[in-house]
Amino acid sequence: MAGLLAVLATGCEKNNDPDVELSYSMDIEPQNLYLTYNGEALHGKAASVAVTGNRLTVELSGADFDLAPYLGDAAQMVPGLPQSLPTTGVFPGSESTTLEVTMASDNAFSGSGQSDCCTFDYSGVLADGVLTCDFTNVLLKDQSFAGTYAPRTAYEEDWFGDMALVNKGYHYKWESPDSIIIDMGGGYVMDPVSIGDMVTLALAFAGGINPADKIGEHLENFEFRPDGNVIMSYVTSEENGSEVLVSPANVCHYVYEGSRLRVFVNPAAIVKAAASGRSRADEGGLDLTALIKSLADYYVPMVADGVPVQLSQEADSVELYLDNQLMNPIFKAAGAVLSVPEIQEMIKQMASANMPEMAPMLNSMLPQLPAAIANTTRFELGLSLVKQ
Repeated sequence: MAGLLAVLATGCEKNNDPDVELSYSMDIEPQNLYLTYNGEALHGKAASVAVTGNRLTVELSGADFDLAPYLGDAAQMVPGLPQSLPTTGVFPGSESTTLEVTMASDNAFSGSGQSDCCTFDYSGVLADGVLTCDFTNVLLKDQSFAGTYAPRTAYEEDWFGDMALVNKGYHYKWESPDSIIIDMGGGYVMDPVSIGDMVTLALAFAGGINPADKIGEHLENFEFRPDGNVIMSYVTSEENGSEVLVSPANVCHYVYEGSRLRVFVNPAAIVKAAASGRSRADEGGLDLTALIKSLADYYVPMVADGVPVQLSQEADSVELYLDNQLMNPIFKAAGAVLSVPEIQEMIKQMASANMPEMAPMLNSMLPQLPAAIANTTRFELGLSLVKQ
């Protein structure tokens, strides 16, 4: 049907009889849609057109992202998995954009417009079923957050009394009314610790990992552009030396909403690995299918609507973080999964085989984790940045 419409549309476009006002509508095939956003290619969008004479209406939106190539056998094993992801429109903060224009004799068109959060100019052409449109001078209506932000650092006194530059680019808080009692083995039992401190201890035991140092080592900066693009510069670690890489445009967009950002990510940039594994829905009474479906119902719409990233302005920094309101469904799910005896036993066996020195500590922690995680009252995880 689409091919027939394209043929009809082609005939209509080339008909120059002044006494006949041609009218048709069609969906533009994905391979026939060419969009740019401030000079850079824009992928993953969908378009339909309606033509009456020389009047053209273009409807632009996000194209559903097909997950089938990435899910593999998991799609059949877990019916709750979504088969596609909705995506956002051409402009951040808008699901769709409509252009109503008058075409010239060569089917070219141009103009200016605005979406919910952006202003823009455009020019394009519709010919032989192919739609080309370049969006230029795209600007956010609210550009007050635009700028370049780097991980925060500060000078602090070290063990020797000298002032040293310390990485401070890590924002982390995790609170729950349920404390964790850790048996270190050998008869030594620690005083109750919060779940937030427990994670910090676990990272220290796992090779002395310091998240702030890792962020400072690999993250150069984020550039929040006035056109809504988020560009990240980061450092790779290679045997033959490091290299600074810059993420491409139109992979990630944002809008500023005062106390938070809404961030829109291109699914193609994050869905890289095929899902694998089998369902454990028959173990311990855990309905994994229902669990996955509930998470999908909550999080999948955020691909199109934007992920809410909380923002707070401190005296010398900008804090960007995910909060417990966003993460609560994951905490509830994690609590349910960790409550299953078979899963606890599997974790214990893995620890005994790979980290025997941590096995006593893990054995004492596991029974306490489900309630502590599920009862989370405050969670913040993100970055502490300084505007350059």
